Amino acid sequence: MTEVSVPKNDAVLLSLVRISAGKKGEQPSSIGTGFFYRADNGDIANSKVVIMTNKHVVEGKDYINFTITSSNSMHEMDRGGQPADRIDLTHHVDIIRNLSQTIDNYFPHPNDEIDLCAIDISSIFMSRIHGSSKVRAHLIDKNDLMTEDEESTVAHVEQIMVCGYPMGLWDEANNMPISRVGHTATNMLTDFNGKRQFLVDMPIFGGSSGSPVFRYEVPMYKTSGSNLTLGGRIRLAGIIWGTLNMPQYGEIKIIEVPTGEKPVAEYQTNLSLGIAHPASTIKELASIIGNRINEVQST
Repeated sequence: MTEVSVPKNDAVLLSLVRISAGKKGEQPSSIGTGFFYRADNGDIANSKVVIMTNKHVVEGKDYINFTITSSNSMHEMDRGGQPADRIDLTHHVDIIRNLSQTIDNYFPHPNDEIDLCAIDISSIFMSRIHGSSKVRAHLIDKNDLMTEDEESTVAHVEQIMVCGYPMGLWDEANNMPISRVGHTATNMLTDFNGKRQFLVDMPIFGGSSGSPVFRYEVPMYKTSGSNLTLGGRIRLAGIIWGTLNMPQYGEIKIIEVPTGEKPVAEYQTNLSLGIAHPASTIKELASIIGNRINEVQST
């Protein structure tokens, strides 16, 4: 894939993809967020390009639709960072489960408490790469995760950026997501209430399921607990799966982020707190996919 020279904070936005999912022969009934991720077995040449999202976005669904932007040239950009001859194409991918290792394209995290899955879309990307057009996309991979040294600088409250499609909203004309900056509400490296999750101080709405959470160190980043360096550093910190709402009678409930395309009236108060699985769960799932690549190659 041709690399596009754009600022890092713009590049990660190009990893986002709006997902619509549905049953075979029916219109999509679920809207969610995903992001492109490259999973490999140590050899990039044998990597898979997947869409990471939540299990509940595609649970019970037979297909997903998503839009990819391409161009004949990535050198002529307008002031908004869009290719001059941009073409947006919506792709349909059937979700194939439990047929065989060589056919399946659905990879759920094996832990039932981790609302995370990946859908292999490598064939679509490969067809674009081998064609005449260039794909305007950024593939997140293990290099976008925090190193051990970077994790040692994590504080209880960190600035974050969450990107996605709240209530299904997006910049359809430019195929771009909605991005917001906030803060963590609990430590992103600590299990909240004993589960592999942390809280973000940000309202989370339907359609945000699967939104990536980035540690957003801009305009300065930490090189140690007390030292700062001018510049920016953005690292994948987690993936949104739920939100905290309070019904009128006062009981606080943890719920999955709804995925319905149409707004539904509910008598609840949004506490402006989202729930995210940490990036370590994404790393685990990518490793499982990498191991599957090795198993298929050895058969």
